[in-house]
This record gives sequence, structure tokens and C-alpha cells, in this order.
Amino acid sequence: MAQRKKSILKEKLIGISLCLLQLLLTIILLSLLLIFKIFSRPLFIFLAAVLFCGFAINFLSQQSRRYRITGKFVALGLDLLLIVSCIMCSVIR
Repeated sequence: MAQRKKSILKEKLIGISLCLLQLLLTIILLSLLLIFKIFSRPLFIFLAAVLFCGFAINFLSQQSRRYRITGKFVALGLDLLLIVSCIMCSVIR
């Protein structure tokens, strides 16, 4: 029983750390977009809202046993997408 609780806690911590990495990358990407002024203001606000809603959904999915695995893979995919976006934003300018 103790081993099961330990593995659940480890799985939850991995998912939450991926979500926090997603939040950090979201903030970096939005800062780069704001500095380089690639988008218009309404589009930037819409993009920021979508990214932060995605973070909130992923973070809340880590709290549920049923959706934890799905949330972890979605968070990992969004992390990779945000890393590529940050690199592309830096390379384009």
C-alpha cells in the first residue's frame, strides 16, 4: 500500500512539474512576442488567454486520477510546442 501511494505521489509531482514548466515557457514566449511585437494587441491577448487556459486545464487534470496520464502527455506536448515556438521566435528576429 505504501508503494502505491509513493508511485501516485511521484506521478503527480512529475505532472505538476511539467505543468509548471509549461507556465514558465508560456511566460517566456509571451514576453518574446511582446518584445518583438510580432502580433497585434487583440491577437496577443487572445493567444495569452488560450495559453493560460491550457495551463489551467493541464494543472487541474493532474489533480484527478482518471485524467492524470492524459494531462501529463498533453503538458509534455505543449511544452515541446512552446520550446519550438520560443526558438522560432528568437531565430526569426
